[in-house]
Amino acid sequence: MAPRTLHRLFEHEPHTVTEYIRLQRLEAAHRDLVDPMLSHLSIARVAAHWQFGSQAHFTRAFQARFGAAPSTVRTTSRSSDSPRSGS
Repeated sequence: MAPRTLHRLFEHEPHTVTEYIRLQRLEAAHRDLVDPMLSHLSIARVAAHWQFGSQAHFTRAFQARFGAAPSTVRTTSRSSDSPRSGS
């Protein structure tokens, strides 16, 4: 598909093609960060896997999208996965 055709398909959408792809990558990174099976991966590794070349850039984009830093999201998901004592 020609790039121009692709961009035309998105002209009535709320996001450009580039924005849509970036949002999909951020959503996928978020899923990886909260997945207990992937908790052994560093945040930098998750960012690199989803093609963010700089962890600083990833952190800014992630925080803008989700309102929290990747480390906060990961820590929060870990604490919500752990069994509660006394229950």
